[in-house]
Amino acid sequence: MSSQDWFFKINNIEVGPIDSGALRDYALEGRVVADTPVRLGEDGEWTLASMVDGLFGKAAEAGGGVPSGSSPPGGGREDPVFKFQVQLVVSLFSCGEAALKCALSI
Repeated sequence: MSSQDWFFKINNIEVGPIDSGALRDYALEGRVVADTPVRLGEDGEWTLASMVDGLFGKAAEAGGGVPSGSSPPGGGREDPVFKFQVQLVVSLFSCGEAALKCALSI
């Protein structure tokens, strides 16, 4: 994986930039799964996280990643805390930029 900035989407909301270490961490936590859209850099093409070398599969196992087909700690997308976090972000975006800035400053 590259050390450049990565972006990913959850419920069509773009998240990033994050570095490759954070992307790996999100994969371990189940926040990024095989079918999560990701891209490298601001101008990169969107692709599935499963296509990122070393993020899943045998290469990731050596580096502590989540092997494809396994359940990540916390249940990934089924984790109620994660679902709440995603719903909160979606709600804040729908309320507007001012609400989002206010929430992020808390």
